[in-house]
This record gives sequence, structure tokens and C-alpha cells, in this order.
Amino acid sequence: MSLITAPTRNSLPSLAAVALGSVRGRQFSVVTRHNWEKLRPTLLKEIEKCDFWTFDFELTGLLLSQEDRHIGLDKVYEAYCSGARSFMPLQMGLCAVTRHDRGWRLAPFSVYMWPQRSTTINRPAVLQSAVNGSSSSSSSSPGQSKDYPESDAFMVSVTAMNFLSEAGFDLN
Repeated sequence: MSLITAPTRNSLPSLAAVALGSVRGRQFSVVTRHNWEKLRPTLLKEIEKCDFWTFDFELTGLLLSQEDRHIGLDKVYEAYCSGARSFMPLQMGLCAVTRHDRGWRLAPFSVYMWPQRSTTINRPAVLQSAVNGSSSSSSSSPGQSKDYPESDAFMVSVTAMNFLSEAGFDLN
């Protein structure tokens, strides 16, 4: 795993800008079902010792209707929540951030979450461990959960797939 140090400023830098600018073209940990058992202890250790961590998801879509895009602040949150419940997560980006004298130490991970026949669709076990404050959770693979039964069908937004493809997301 490559760790990146970003310069500090008088105030907290834009973490998204630091992470995007520092991680592009550099090595970061890609977590799949094939290396989950190997990388899980490292990922949990980074989460436990960091000052804070950030995460985001790449989904198969975001809004159920493109008309929901311009409905005003009072209703847009509900529209995004509905979309997030309807579309499947493909990948979770997680970055453990630790402050040092010279800057910020970033430990970025990209957790692929494509479900297999024996799994169910929900957030990955590592996120559940972090939310619960426990590193001794079961060693289930990313994407496994007891919350939602597996389905052979899921929704996909063509707009989202075009965006992910143009942004270099590996759809294979």
C-alpha cells in the first residue's frame, strides 16, 4: 500500500482535493473478494489508528428520474435517498486519514462490492465493523450482509454507467 502525505495549511485542507490530487497515478489498495482476507487486517488497522476516515460509494445509479434533479432543496434529499436505496453499490472508496507534523497521511482503499451468488447486497463488512467500533467482526467478504436478500436483478442507470466508464471505472 502506498501512503501519501499532503501538505498542511492553517486550516483543514479540502480532503477530497488532497485525496484526488495525491492518489491519481499512485498505488492504492484495491480490495476484491480474492484478496479480502489478506487486506482486511490492514484496512481495519488503518481505520482504528486514523484521526478520521472518509468513504463514498459508486452506485449503479443515483436518481430514479432525471426530473428529480431540479426539484428544490426541500425535496432533493428525499429523491437522492430513494435512489440510493434503489441502486446497487459497485465500489466503496475508503480513506483513513492521520495528521502528522508535515501534513496528512492518507491510506486509500478501493473496495469492490460486486455480489456473488452466496452473498447479499448491502454495505461491506468493513464499514459495519468501523461503524460498530469493532475489528473483531466476522470475516465475511465485501458485500455480504444479512439485511437484504440477494436478487438476480438490479437497477442500472445508463447515465451513471456512462459517467463511471468515462471516469475510468473498471466495469469488468
